[in-house]
Amino acid sequence: MSVNSHKPHLLVLPEDQANSRMVSGFLLHPNLNLSAIQLLSEAGGWKKVTEDQFEEQIPNLRNYPERRIVLLFDYDVKGPVKTKWS
Repeated sequence: MSVNSHKPHLLVLPEDQANSRMVSGFLLHPNLNLSAIQLLSEAGGWKKVTEDQFEEQIPNLRNYPERRIVLLFDYDVKGPVKTKWS
């Protein structure tokens, strides 16, 4: 289901399938307003969440002030994590 962009809503951007499944389980709770939460497609890794996919969402965040976004990743990689913001 798609959210109404002009009402308060939450987008969830998962890193991978494991994170997507976790959110899908959370969305089964009967007290949630599913018309206010949207699970986006898996980004394909933490780097894509923090850079590519989030960059695509920034203009929409500016255009829809009621929108919030959760970037969901777990850093399950070896070595230090570097993003263009670190």
